[in-house]
Amino acid sequence: MKRCIILLFIFSFAFSQAQDISKQRQLEAKRTVPSPKIDGVLDDECWNNVPVATDFIQIRPNPGKIETYDRRTEMKVIYDDVAIYVYARMYDHPDSVSHELVSRDNIGNADFISIILDPFYDKMNGNGFFVTAAGVQFDAKYSQVGDEDANWNAVWESAVKLDDNGWTCEMKIPYSALRFSGKDIQHWGLNFSRRIQRSNTQTFLEFRRP
Repeated sequence: MKRCIILLFIFSFAFSQAQDISKQRQLEAKRTVPSPKIDGVLDDECWNNVPVATDFIQIRPNPGKIETYDRRTEMKVIYDDVAIYVYARMYDHPDSVSHELVSRDNIGNADFISIILDPFYDKMNGNGFFVTAAGVQFDAKYSQVGDEDANWNAVWESAVKLDDNGWTCEMKIPYSALRFSGKDIQHWGLNFSRRIQRSNTQTFLEFRRP
């Protein structure tokens, strides 16, 4: 029988100082059947009635400023027995979205969205999955000692779409790309980050000092 895992994501960027979990923002990832089609089109029924993470906070150029409503970011997370799925809606003027096409593991001059996971919630190790508005993937491992290791590569799926409201992204991150405990109830560290290239603006869901 397959184990039922409840993922409770704690909004805390990996490697920050320890904090009381009860005082941190949390997002419960919803179990889904069936899984979404990874095509960048956010119309799958499984995304309905899923909690939305929004109100991202700038780390640059104005640390602490909340993103504006017309440039807001909306994120959702669901999961099944094989993977975690990420929904991302980045509101913007469609003609202003930077989407330079470069090779994998390069951001270039492009907007991006990312999810950073700390599956053991030890604030010592993590994995980052980035997708640019051109659909280019970048992934990395994080540690207190090694900082960002961009040489790490995982096998995962993503797709993006540009539309009249800005751009969208869907990701599928298989459990095989991650290391985590065997507990039935999982508490993971989590953060999201977005960059708007033209204004050199970067935001996080959970504020992180630059």
